[in-house]
Amino acid sequence: MKNSAQVFDKDYTHYQIQRGKIRKWIRKMYLRNIMPYINGKTIDFGCGVGEFLKMLPPGSIGLEINEATVAYCKGIGLNVQPYKPEIDRYQFQNIKKGEFNVFTMVHVLEHCADAEKILSIIFTSCARLDIKRIIIVVPGEKGFRSDCTHETFVDFQLFKKALTESKTNYAISAKRYFPFNRALIGNFFVHHELMVIFDKNNG
Repeated sequence: MKNSAQVFDKDYTHYQIQRGKIRKWIRKMYLRNIMPYINGKTIDFGCGVGEFLKMLPPGSIGLEINEATVAYCKGIGLNVQPYKPEIDRYQFQNIKKGEFNVFTMVHVLEHCADAEKILSIIFTSCARLDIKRIIIVVPGEKGFRSDCTHETFVDFQLFKKALTESKTNYAISAKRYFPFNRALIGNFFVHHELMVIFDKNNG
């Protein structure tokens, strides 16, 4: 990620909180699209101001790099912990094995310059923690180009390569585009996204 102190600061937190009513309603609609695939306590990585975390099962937790956002979330009663990738390096050392069933990254991975490597490490860490399901959501091509903080365009091929590199026993169980289930639409519509679900194979 770019320097979090420069990009994800109080102004960015304020921007997320002050979204208009229509934009908040639309965002909730997109987040609700993910909820049918949540099947237990969840780690929401890069949880922002907690819009998705509020929907998740009791006992779920948010991890967030923006200290101003962490303070805001704690102030409204959400269980959000500060996360420093430069220290933890996506090992999630403070998470206990078996404590969570699902790991989510919703519009986070595209902010990482070395997204493929990071995702491969995340697979390995989640396997160690016995997380059964990983859900990742990223923007389509036009959505990716619309935000100057985006660093890597993440397509389905990148997901497959990172999974292979991780040598874990996760398998892709679902791939969905939203709101229209066709990849091509993401070339023209900003608010088009790809969701990929990975389930752990214990066989």
